[in-house]
Amino acid sequence: MTLPAPLAREQIGVSYVADFYRRYPGEQVSFYARVEILDPVPGLTVRVTVPEGLELLSYQQLVPPDDPMPIIELLPGATRLVWRINRSLPAGTTLEYRVTARVAPTERELVLESRAYAFWAEPNGRRHADEETVAIVVFPKGRYLD
Repeated sequence: MTLPAPLAREQIGVSYVADFYRRYPGEQVSFYARVEILDPVPGLTVRVTVPEGLELLSYQQLVPPDDPMPIIELLPGATRLVWRINRSLPAGTTLEYRVTARVAPTERELVLESRAYAFWAEPNGRRHADEETVAIVVFPKGRYLD
């Protein structure tokens, strides 16, 4: 009997959460991304995508606070923040980010998804990546009057 090959262990892990999962127009929501380096990597790119329906207010790398500012990319239907870390990261390193947005006016209930994605690439082009998505439900108005 042969044993199955062990599963490949990813070298990075992404965790992504929001401070609130139900919001109304005009309210703010903060997203928190944590990237854990499980095995050493030569550099890393971290992307946080904020969907249309959320207005980007602020962003910050919390840990460590000294990496370069992100590049802001305007995409069809979204805004993407891209942090590029061009240094080796040893195993056990943790990177943390906060992105804050305001809910735009809407006349209908929406589900807005934001995504955190981290990757690094080998010289041969093979990517090592992890990602996580968070969904926010937006209500057009309060329900307590119903």
